[in-house]
Amino acid sequence: MKTTLLHVDLSAGGGRLWIKAPQPAADGTIICARHISDEADLDALRAERFCHVAFAPSGDRFAAVDIRGAVFIFHLRANRFSLVHWAGKDVSAICFRPGRDHDLILALASRTLRVISTDTGDVKADLKAHRSIVTCVDPHPSGRYLVSCAGDGAILWDLKTYRRMRHIGAPAPPGGVAIQAAFMHSGSTLITLSRHEGLSLFHFPTLDLRAKLLPPPSGAPGARLTFRSFALTPNRMHLVAATADCTAFVWHLPSETVVEELQLPAAVFPRGAALKAPLPEPTTALPDGAEVAALGVDGVLRLLAMPRGEVAAALGTACYAFAVHGGRAVTCGADGSLRLVELSAARAACAGGAAPPAAAPPRGLGAGGKGQPAPACRRPLAPAQQPRAPAPEGGGGGALAAIGGRECWEEEVEPTRVGGAPRGTAAAPRAPALGLLGGGEWGDRVERLRAFLDVHDEFPAAHRANVWRHVLLLPRNEAAYKALVAMGPHKLAQQQLEAHAVATDSRAKLRLGRVASALGHWCDALAASDFLPAFAHPWVSFFGRDEVLATEACVMFALNWARGWFQYWPSPPLQALGAVDRVLFAQDPALSKALHLAGASSKEYAWPLLRTMFSEVLDHASWVRLMDHVLVSPPERILLFIAAFLNHQRAALLCVTEPEQLRAYLAKARHVEVPAVVAIARKMAASARLRPVLLQVGLADLPPLALQPVQFLGSSADGGAYPLLTDFPKAAVEHHVAQ
Repeated sequence: MKTTLLHVDLSAGGGRLWIKAPQPAADGTIICARHISDEADLDALRAERFCHVAFAPSGDRFAAVDIRGAVFIFHLRANRFSLVHWAGKDVSAICFRPGRDHDLILALASRTLRVISTDTGDVKADLKAHRSIVTCVDPHPSGRYLVSCAGDGAILWDLKTYRRMRHIGAPAPPGGVAIQAAFMHSGSTLITLSRHEGLSLFHFPTLDLRAKLLPPPSGAPGARLTFRSFALTPNRMHLVAATADCTAFVWHLPSETVVEELQLPAAVFPRGAALKAPLPEPTTALPDGAEVAALGVDGVLRLLAMPRGEVAAALGTACYAFAVHGGRAVTCGADGSLRLVELSAARAACAGGAAPPAAAPPRGLGAGGKGQPAPACRRPLAPAQQPRAPAPEGGGGGALAAIGGRECWEEEVEPTRVGGAPRGTAAAPRAPALGLLGGGEWGDRVERLRAFLDVHDEFPAAHRANVWRHVLLLPRNEAAYKALVAMGPHKLAQQQLEAHAVATDSRAKLRLGRVASALGHWCDALAASDFLPAFAHPWVSFFGRDEVLATEACVMFALNWARGWFQYWPSPPLQALGAVDRVLFAQDPALSKALHLAGASSKEYAWPLLRTMFSEVLDHASWVRLMDHVLVSPPERILLFIAAFLNHQRAALLCVTEPEQLRAYLAKARHVEVPAVVAIARKMAASARLRPVLLQVGLADLPPLALQPVQFLGSSADGGAYPLLTDFPKAAVEHHVAQ
């Protein structure tokens, strides 16, 4: 079908984009907008060219700024454009605020960050703290925070109060200052890039340095790489950093390992964010794209498939800036035009083997010594630098591999060669298995899994049982479980099951009864506690028909995370509840006072959460996401999770006026944003204001789980019995059981 390119005149300052829906041209261009006047020539159009463009997260609008500071908003769904703001000076960077498509952030040449409304153009705030021109701005996924980079360093801003929070990182020499910063998709990690020091990963919101990502040494001794830009793939699996000499390094994020060294067709553009990840379409599903858009000095915009770097699409129109959202891209051309392009045509051209059209370099820049654009070339890593996939341990090993850009947890697989397939199988495109579970010491694997949670917030649902089994080192000791079941139903456990209707399905109730009886025979204190069914029910629901693993998970949790619950039986652990009370008062005095005025002590608001491990107040999906973090954290961190949960639910808890209302609220399962609770707990652990209280209650400077004295379960070869829990008053418990 013959199509005509739709030209839009922006000189009127506003109007409709099209009269009827346009059809993409042969090269995929939908709209070509520019300043048009009767006297305009090429030099005049270049004098009014656009220099920055950004898509809103929703994808229904994008913003473009020309070199005079005119801000245009293009509403694709509403079919209109408008000149909403005149900055009056150069703009060095722009971005939308997540969750608020009506807020646009501009970095002005006057070293000021300006927040404007895209509907009215009104200035909401001017943020001033930088002493040099801002080169990069990136918002937090929640829309609450913003990070900006300039020659004097990176600054974190609070967009709720429009105030500076703090500088990021220590004072750095020239070449060590952050030139780009970005938050990971989960918002729990901040990444900064400096020209010569590489990438730094900071925990957020504590901003503690977690790791440094450095490429493997290569070249002449003493030679230093000069980085220009980096980007994260939408599927959260890879990070790509490009240098000034056509080289790019690809890191696998969960393992923080370099997996590829690419030779790009051309060096990336020296100004602005030359590498960007395409924004995903609004959806509740996890983005699965593995592409990164790269703008070269030859003016060609390419989509590179990671981690191998194949060119998936290329736009030949020379441009200075770009933005990509889903299947569309907006480019700021060197001829002063602003083009909205459908990427399907460029993908089809690359898939058919056609070379992208040659593009003249942007004015003032050479082609970087490259002629026609060529596909990105892979430089294989040295054998010592290649990540190896160790053989699985006995009882089932595991590894995390990226296959086709998606995560895949494998169990009992052969070692995988880099860029190849297991021996004896057909070759398939796959990245190296990096052994998050298989191989190495138990502590190393737990630390790798904790780093995985920093990126993804949760373990893959289809493979969570395998991960938990490796974290808890469950041996599947069927002999020990059968010995406990052979003792018959436990009377106290059966009485508690009748009093607490926690399972409605008859088969689930039978499984819960057998597991509860086995736990009752294993530990008398647990059998004499009135929370045994609520304690065992979520584990039985999680492991399903596998009663052995459900029982072993309960035993492992009781031996390590709940080992101090029975010291004052039949009273609750007063020391732990007192620690929660003090931490909550230090974190949220108003909430703590409101609960005490309602007649609720820590026994009423903390003990129900602790003894059931949130299983009664959280739905199953929220419970398993929270347990992902609990199982890789020190046991004492549970108390901070309880205080963080109460602080997260403060709006409802402030309305409580009597203990009965509190008990009713804590007895109803509900969906909770677990990442928000985990972020509050991390912030409390790193808070200087709370540190004196945390030191007093023993919750400060907790060593990681890998350094804790964890008691593991033995296998059937070790005697066929589980280790016993004996930290309780035996005389009182035995008297209660006898009665």
